[in-house]
Amino acid sequence: MLVTKNLSDEVLFDLIRNKDERAIAILLERYKKQFFTYILVIIKDHTTAEDLFQEACIKIINSIRNNKYSEDGRFVQWASRLIRNLCMDYLKSNKRKIMVQLPDGGDIFSVLQIDHRSADHRILQTQFVNRIHYMLDKLPQEQREIIILRFFHKMSFKEIASMLNTNVNTAMGRMRYGIIRLRDMMESMTEKV
Repeated sequence: MLVTKNLSDEVLFDLIRNKDERAIAILLERYKKQFFTYILVIIKDHTTAEDLFQEACIKIINSIRNNKYSEDGRFVQWASRLIRNLCMDYLKSNKRKIMVQLPDGGDIFSVLQIDHRSADHRILQTQFVNRIHYMLDKLPQEQREIIILRFFHKMSFKEIASMLNTNVNTAMGRMRYGIIRLRDMMESMTEKV
C-alpha cells in the first residue's frame, strides 16, 4: 500500500502495527514540532531535548506496535503524557538547574530589546535576564510551562491544553496565577532595591 501524508492517524497506527516504516515517518513528522517543543520547554537544553525526543519516539512507536495505545482519538494527549513522564524522570534523575532556551539553542531572553551600547547596558541586561530566570524557576512547574508555551512559543490556550492534557480554562487559570506570582516577585524585588 502506498502511504501518503493525508492518511488519518488511525490508519497510520494500523500500518505501524504491520511494521510499515513509511507510516512511522509520516506520523513522527506530523507531530515532531509539537512534541519536540514540549520537551524543550520542560528540559531547557536543546541537545538533551533531542535525545529525549528520540527516546520518546521509540516508546511511542513500540507502544503502538504492542497495542499499548488504545485508539480513542486522543493520541496527542496520550503521547504528551508519555513525553511529560519521560521528561520528569530525566529531571528527577539529573536534578539540575533548568535553563530557558529557544529551539535553535539560543537563550530565550536574547529576544529582549535592550541597548548594548555600553557596559552599563550589558550589566543591566545580564541582571534582568538573571532575575527573569530566577522568577521563572520559582514558579510551580505547571505555571512555568504554560507561561513559556504561551509567551515564548506563541501557542494558543487550546494547543497548550491539548499538550498538557488539561482543559483550556485550567490552562488559562494556571497562566493567570503564574503571572500574578511573577508580578508579586517583581514588586518584592523592586522594594528591595
